[in-house]
Amino acid sequence: LSQLQAAASKASAAMTSALTKQKTWTNTVKTELTKRANTALQTKPTSIPTDWRSTVQSVASYADTVRSALGDNKITKSEVSAISVAGANATAGLKQFGGTQFDSLVNSINTMTTQIARGELPKAKSGLAGLEQSTKSLPTLPSKPSRR
Repeated sequence: LSQLQAAASKASAAMTSALTKQKTWTNTVKTELTKRANTALQTKPTSIPTDWRSTVQSVASYADTVRSALGDNKITKSEVSAISVAGANATAGLKQFGGTQFDSLVNSINTMTTQIARGELPKAKSGLAGLEQSTKSLPTLPSKPSRR
């Protein structure tokens, strides 16, 4: 009986320790995912579009980069980096040449970049079709003046 009590006490202590570690691990993972998403969104553009036409091409390039990265259901660090840069380039052009009418597209790109950086691939995949449709329906020229 004393051996069973000792084993139960040892098991209880192990369970308490595991629960504490699990809580710490969960918080660490949440913090790391938020950090990844913030880093992805803080990426500076490397090739800012110079006009509306190059802005449309930049948005299409972002969608292509995302589609390619999601193709194998795995996202590598280099793919996250490429998506972050493509998103920064596309949103810079939209903000400069698109006017406020494209704020929702900027938000869509930022949301998708965040989802990918956080590893939320199903959410990103479901948003990709809408992004691609938005990309196809971009006008040749924006209807409102830019926000310079």
